[in-house]
Amino acid sequence: MDNDVKTTAELYRLVAWAHAKRKQLIGIGVAVVAIGAIIGIYVWHKNYNETNAAEAFSNLKSPASLDNPTASSADPYIKLADEYQGTGAAARALLTAGGILFDAGKFKEAQGQFEKLLQTYADFPLADQASLGVAACLEAQGKTADAAARYDEFIKRHSGNSALPQAKSALARLYVAQNKPDRALELYTELARANNPDSWSSEAGIQAEELVQKYPGLRKPAATAPSPGMSLGTPTPAPTATTPRK
Repeated sequence: MDNDVKTTAELYRLVAWAHAKRKQLIGIGVAVVAIGAIIGIYVWHKNYNETNAAEAFSNLKSPASLDNPTASSADPYIKLADEYQGTGAAARALLTAGGILFDAGKFKEAQGQFEKLLQTYADFPLADQASLGVAACLEAQGKTADAAARYDEFIKRHSGNSALPQAKSALARLYVAQNKPDRALELYTELARANNPDSWSSEAGIQAEELVQKYPGLRKPAATAPSPGMSLGTPTPAPTATTPRK
């Protein structure tokens, strides 16, 4: 009985508090509803944009169908990236635009598209391709040292990446150009030993052998074979002189 009275008293107090605070509670309720509506609209708009962007991207002419790509061939992709910012299709458009500009010989402009992708869509699954694109553009512009630094950075930061063989092969090529054959041989040897099913790894053994032929000093001397009768274990002590018996 006492418990029922206590529960009823607490209920009355709660109702009285809610009545006194009704304006604040109504305001909080309205705010929660408003926030929920804003989040819902944002999610809907994002999904709507993603769908439209993906459709717009699929409607663009495939770069593979371009026989002689020019700088203007990248314009539709650049326009799409600007129009649908924040979408996966926009990131793909920037990557595609960079590739078209590179094929057209516009290396500096291509580098700009790749760098824009890395700055805006760092978590994009194909961002590693943009990193390699920047390095390739620097190499194509004759900036060998900068390109080598970018390839080296990529190798150190993407140890398990599928594009690692491509980066190692490119860096080895630059080391040869920089007259660093020993470092190039090290990379080619790593690729050959990895035995991955890609063109860079399969060709690495041949490139390593060509490098050794060009620079014979890189070949490690074969271990000297022991002469017959020579023991490789603990050396046998020399016999001690004995006094002849009389």
